[in-house]
Formats: sequence, C-alpha cells, structure tokens
Amino acid sequence: MLLVDDAAAIRNALRGVLEDAGIEVVGEAPDGVQGVAMVGSLRPDVVLMDLRMPSTNGFQATEQIVHEHPAVRVVVLSAYETEESAEAVRAAGAFAFLPKHCGADRIRDTVVAAWRSGGGGGA
Repeated sequence: MLLVDDAAAIRNALRGVLEDAGIEVVGEAPDGVQGVAMVGSLRPDVVLMDLRMPSTNGFQATEQIVHEHPAVRVVVLSAYETEESAEAVRAAGAFAFLPKHCGADRIRDTVVAAWRSGGGGGA
C-alpha cells in the first residue's frame, strides 16, 4: 500500500498502524503529484490518501489514480469530514472515506476490505 499525506508525522503513525496489522507499506508521498507518480511506479493495491495537500489535492489525485489505474483502490482519510467531501470523494472513484480521528481498527479494516475488493495480492 501507498501512503499519501503532506504531514510526515501522520504518515509515520499510519505506517505503524498498518505494519502492525501485517500490511506492507511500499511507499510514502507528501502530495498528490508524487502520489500519482508513485502509483505508476510502485503499483500498490491500495492508496491511503489525504484530501488537503499542496500541489494536487486528494480529490484530483484520487480521480487521476482511479482513471489511470482502475485496479488500485483509494481510501481517503481526512480531517475535513463533511458530507460534501464524502460525496466528492466517492464521485472521484474512492473506495471509502474515513475521518482522520477514526480508530486504527477501522482504518485497518477498511484498507483490508479495499485490498480484497481489488483481488489484492501485493502491497
């Protein structure tokens, strides 16, 4: 899986949660532009994406990833949890939208569900 968030501390915390659950994190990106590029090179099964980032935001990056790599599942994790954001994320093709304050178990379970929905067999 690939982590895309502009906050290094958030990426580190998420990496710990996911790796503790046995999920392989193949890379980290600080913004949507690098996230999209890394999906192309690393081919993760799942991307955990923040919404508010410099350059390309999570909406744009999600839409581009889903369009260019339809087998990749994107789970959006954001502190900006409005119904409008959730609807926009789903319209962009995301598998799920989670609030950043949700528990580690919910993040892990959603990532696993996304991986399974794509027939996951890798990262």
